[in-house]
Amino acid sequence: MSRLCHKRILPVFLLVFSSLSRTADAQTVQLDKLVYPESTAKSAGIEVGEPADLVGLTLSQVLETFGVPDSVFAVRGPEEWQDDVVFRFKGLELYLFRDRVWQARSDTAQGLRSGDFQEKVLALLGEPLLRLDSSFVYQLGGKAWPLRLRVRFDQMGSIADLYLYRADY
Repeated sequence: MSRLCHKRILPVFLLVFSSLSRTADAQTVQLDKLVYPESTAKSAGIEVGEPADLVGLTLSQVLETFGVPDSVFAVRGPEEWQDDVVFRFKGLELYLFRDRVWQARSDTAQGLRSGDFQEKVLALLGEPLLRLDSSFVYQLGGKAWPLRLRVRFDQMGSIADLYLYRADY
């Protein structure tokens, strides 16, 4: 297997990031909470409000922490090794590659929620690392690996999705 098969590449719409590096004037954002319904989580000795602890959870930790998902589906990548299994809970989706979460999608994070506008994102988080046609990408502090937050906007300029993901995949 080639070395590339051991690394994850973000979904097709993020492939453009693979050749970009962090710029000197981009700021790192510290996120203190990734918010989702507390009733979804079980007590498993994991601080479930910490985004850095969501990314990297094993399959067994996901099931211990959140219980049975509301739904499970596959997201196909251009190549077989880019396929993910997604566990959907109310307000939260966890993307798993092999047996670990590499990306989380939430309706709310860091005082932001779906439907908020770009101005609020900039007011709360400042200038992003990357500005794309329909997204802002922020570099986050990470424990074991670099993390990023992608804020995806709809055609009206309001938040459609918030994604937290491992930047090294």
